[in-house]
Amino acid sequence: DLNGFKRDGSRRRKIRRECGWTNDDIVVISLRNHRPIYGIEYLVDAIPRIVKRNNDTRFLILGEGPLTKLFKAKADRFIKSGHVRFMGIVPHEKVADYLNAADIYVSTSFSDGTSASLLEAMACSLLVVVTEIQGNREWVEDGVSGVLVPVGNSEKLAEKILLLTN
Repeated sequence: DLNGFKRDGSRRRKIRRECGWTNDDIVVISLRNHRPIYGIEYLVDAIPRIVKRNNDTRFLILGEGPLTKLFKAKADRFIKSGHVRFMGIVPHEKVADYLNAADIYVSTSFSDGTSASLLEAMACSLLVVVTEIQGNREWVEDGVSGVLVPVGNSEKLAEKILLLTN
């Protein structure tokens, strides 16, 4: 049900205020659990490259899992500087609020079927950067309805996110 997933300026401002961010900041969101199959480490590894070239970029990382502590340790200086917020597990009824706060949706998954979170992000009119896996290629035409990146490549991921931030 995508009824709650549409662009909403008041939800956008509310979440950004709670995070201490402005409407001018560029917010990248990830919704996946922190398990190896979802490749979140490639997003975390891309953050320093992105922030170095665009200091107005912020990251909302939802979800949890066995790799959360590792991701937080890797991102520690960006957490301290306010560039990254790990939000933990968010009830599904709140996901649309967080998607509305974002500008760019990222999925770094190694494998997936049709991703509900990708469809929800697209319903909220977010720019999408997702891995070149079959489940994503069903919905994303590279350069048309989103951007496809190679699986497991944080450098290309950073490059494509930066392309969308300029």
